[in-house]
Amino acid sequence: MIFQYGLMKTGLWQKQVNGVFEFDNKGVSVNIDSAVLSGLSASDIELSVPVVDNAADWLNIKAQVKDDSATIISMLKETPLNETIIKPFENWEVAGDVSGSFDVSVPFSHDQDPKVQLSLNFENNPVTLKDLNLPSIIKKGQLNYTSAEGIQNSEFQIQGLGGESRLSLTSNNTSEGELAIYGELAGIANLRHVLEWREFPDALTNSVSGNTAYNGTLSINQSQSGQLDLVISSDLVGVNVDLPKPVGKKSEEAKPLKIKLRQHEDDLVVDLNYSALSNSRFLMHEGEFVGGEVIMNGEEEQSLSDIIPKGLVLNGNFDYFDVQEWFSVFNKFSSNSVKQTEVEVPQLPTWINKVNLIIDDVEVNQYNTWRNFKVSYDASKSGALLVNSDELNFSYTNESQMPNLHFGFLSWNTAPSNDDLAPQESENVEAPISAYQVPNMTLAVDELYLNEKPYGDWQLAVKRNANKVSVESHSDQIKKRHFFWAFRLG
Repeated sequence: MIFQYGLMKTGLWQKQVNGVFEFDNKGVSVNIDSAVLSGLSASDIELSVPVVDNAADWLNIKAQVKDDSATIISMLKETPLNETIIKPFENWEVAGDVSGSFDVSVPFSHDQDPKVQLSLNFENNPVTLKDLNLPSIIKKGQLNYTSAEGIQNSEFQIQGLGGESRLSLTSNNTSEGELAIYGELAGIANLRHVLEWREFPDALTNSVSGNTAYNGTLSINQSQSGQLDLVISSDLVGVNVDLPKPVGKKSEEAKPLKIKLRQHEDDLVVDLNYSALSNSRFLMHEGEFVGGEVIMNGEEEQSLSDIIPKGLVLNGNFDYFDVQEWFSVFNKFSSNSVKQTEVEVPQLPTWINKVNLIIDDVEVNQYNTWRNFKVSYDASKSGALLVNSDELNFSYTNESQMPNLHFGFLSWNTAPSNDDLAPQESENVEAPISAYQVPNMTLAVDELYLNEKPYGDWQLAVKRNANKVSVESHSDQIKKRHFFWAFRLG
């Protein structure tokens, strides 16, 4: 009855247990070569009830285990370990065989807690952090836990994110008595794999190559019960980013990157800091974007809001932006999003909340540079995209899928005649846009200057039919300049 009661308290009671039974003045002991405990194959099992001062207060169970990880974890969930070492890792999915040992001491008195020791050995075990959808492989590792000291001397060699890493785990108890996990990470990662893991656009991931050293921390239940925190930092030496300035970098160049993930229940908060270029924070709920904030080239006093806004808020400033360098990049981002025969109506995504950007110089081409360039947008107000500089100002609105581009002022310089492309060169020039990207729209220019000469105001209607685009003037003030212009693109 003593053994049956003790085994029932551990959750390991079996109807029949056969072994060598010994009884003397030191207590009772049973040695079992092998048995099945809650479906788990165990060996070298030792059960004992020591007698101290004529009292038998504890049932001790020791065993060696080697089985499928799911079977071992299922058995451990039926022991006192379920509320300690198992619970923080309940959203980790481990596959493959695991070996190890456990030592459980169960008190017969209700006013004492069980004493537990657990050691598990891993080798080539696939593991997935389900909350972060982060797959990896434990090449080799050992988890050691005692109820007295928590997790100690636990080291893992991990293959993930395109490289190998080392993870060291420790633990502590929170003020609520919950086991909190803390881990230190260091290793090599492939930034392209990191971007693919977080599902960045292909145009961005394909621009990144190379491996880099990193370090980081992993914690569970430290910030609050049930929360997982992952922080990764790297100087990105060894990574090449094939994008124009200021985003791009050479392989040997150091640009610090820090990524912080905070996952709790169905919410995921991502903080991303890249060199002095950007500081951002995003909120995802059940995998869907909720809102966030991006600060580009922010001043020291600028900081991210504690309350994450709904939709994206973008603020920033740049010294210089080259349109031609970035044009091909933007085309890569949009090339797969719209079929050639579909009409792409230019509009800001509905998830953009506010935009405030200032750029000192925007170089459009060698003949046109827009100075003091400012972009502003507020979805809660007019919903108009406002752009102004020394050389232009315009507003862009979109009502009922009919875009309206209205320039208050536009100054544009064309190439001198002697700089025109030679015939053999012009034959190879690709149109910058396709006719399928041009929607039906209205275009107005209150003041137009070409090569610093005034050309009055213009009211234009742009219409597209298949791959043919026509532009017609409807300005009463330029009756004699009324025209109809049709051309084909793409």
